[in-house]
Amino acid sequence: MSSELSFTYLLEKANSFPSSNRKKLFLEAFPGSSQQYQIIEEIIKANQETEHVDFTKFAASNALESLESSDYVGKKFDSWVATDIIATTSKNIILKAEPADNSYDQIVAIKIPSRLFNSVIQDNYIKKQAHLMEVLKHPNLIELKGVGNLDGIDYVVMEYLSNENVVQYCQRNNLSLEKRLSLFEDICSCISNMHCYSVIHSDLKPDNIMMNAQGIVKILDFDLSNVQDEQVNSGYQYTNMDGRTKEYASPEQLVSGKATKQSDVFALGKILFEMLTGEQFDLQKTTLNLEFIFQKYGKNSTSKESFSIIKKACKVVSSDRYDSVQLLKEDVKRVYSSSVVKAYNVNFILLYRAYKKITFNKVFSLSIATLFVTIIISIFGYFAEQNVSNNSMKALTAVVDPRKIDSINAFDTLAEKVYTQNWVFKSSQFKQLIDFGDAYYGSGKLEKAIKFFSKAKSLYPDKAAHEHIVVVSKLALAKYTSGYIHEALTELSEFRAVIFTGKELIDPALISMLFTMIEVNSQVQYLNWLGEQSHSVYETLKLVNLANITSDNERSTIKANLLFFKSIDIYY
Repeated sequence: MSSELSFTYLLEKANSFPSSNRKKLFLEAFPGSSQQYQIIEEIIKANQETEHVDFTKFAASNALESLESSDYVGKKFDSWVATDIIATTSKNIILKAEPADNSYDQIVAIKIPSRLFNSVIQDNYIKKQAHLMEVLKHPNLIELKGVGNLDGIDYVVMEYLSNENVVQYCQRNNLSLEKRLSLFEDICSCISNMHCYSVIHSDLKPDNIMMNAQGIVKILDFDLSNVQDEQVNSGYQYTNMDGRTKEYASPEQLVSGKATKQSDVFALGKILFEMLTGEQFDLQKTTLNLEFIFQKYGKNSTSKESFSIIKKACKVVSSDRYDSVQLLKEDVKRVYSSSVVKAYNVNFILLYRAYKKITFNKVFSLSIATLFVTIIISIFGYFAEQNVSNNSMKALTAVVDPRKIDSINAFDTLAEKVYTQNWVFKSSQFKQLIDFGDAYYGSGKLEKAIKFFSKAKSLYPDKAAHEHIVVVSKLALAKYTSGYIHEALTELSEFRAVIFTGKELIDPALISMLFTMIEVNSQVQYLNWLGEQSHSVYETLKLVNLANITSDNERSTIKANLLFFKSIDIYY
């Protein structure tokens, strides 16, 4: 671009272009002028609600008189002298500096607003940032060294950071998943501290999260921070600046321009994904995002847990995200601990809990690892047998091939006949309904299983009947597996007073229901459903009597369940 073109002329030309494609038209007319265009956009943005053209011309004229960044090199800032340029933007100039008298060896960074930007904002922009650094002191926040004024422009002196952001640091050092999560916890700790003072960062991104020479992560740049507490303002008249970096801004921030604490949670979720993979998180490509995690760390529980945390933090609806950065941090901490990651939803929550305890608690794992393997084998054997019907299924498989669609149709036809026909002996119909219900449950057709178990329950409405207890356990487990947790608890609730009495449990149906209660209760958020009884779960487990169990296989299965549930309860 010709040096003879004045800044005022360029500004006037830019204003003449339609706002929708102003940048494209401007750069076509004035190639190589992208830096000037950034400054012009700042001026237009600052004055878009006013008709004071004179102010705009004043700002532009002032820009012509501003010093080039290189002219600051060698200048003295109180006890510091600038030695180099770190970065230059349309808003700020960041300089590298050292003690002017060479009395000690220390490098700092000095931040000053450009004269143009200083004219546009016309407030204590730098002093307010220094004030925030002082109020929000934290090990992971950039450290304030001092403030001053040079030729009418304020400046702030900060600790010097390497020109490497947290994502670059993770990639260059090929850090393990655990170390990356630990770094992220430090970031969350700093942002959570900011939120405690009602300060929202509003522009979290990798370039605002840098590393110092000791490998400590540091949060910086309060240009767009939103201060919500007047006491934190401490006399400064903060006008919170709207703005964001599109790639890390939350959906609501992109729409309204306003940031909230939930916006910081969203940005942190995207940053965590980038720290783990080096790729940017795409809200529309869940499978691809997960694949990036698997490629880096393998298909294991820690990878899945980490991804579940990112997904929750990056929910489109803000109320679906973590309620706070502190809760996000706590869930990250659970990945490499014996605690359950709250964002990670699995079907077999009890087994997942046991896995976590064994994997991350060495004492616990050494004491029950062998036992746990035996128990798991027994439990899966137990459910496998429960999910295959007995006599009627044997008769059916003798005449149909389960691999063919005609066989599936024949099965459904026979099942519907059992469900609808009138039976002389309800005990026979009950047995058939249970058999088909078990078969549907075992094949994953849970709604049909619930249908057949419900019909079987209606045949024995007496709550004291053995059949009623048997089918209620099955019905509750089917509803629990379908995700109807509270309905499952309702099915079981009438038997709490029967089971938790402090007396021996002899009835095999009640023993089985006790195990179902524990399994279903493990998914209840408040986790005190069973705790309301006068006798604890562990005390009740000790009262199970196997005297009436005649089947060796059933006896072994119950023993395995007892050992498993006792081990978990003892640990808790």
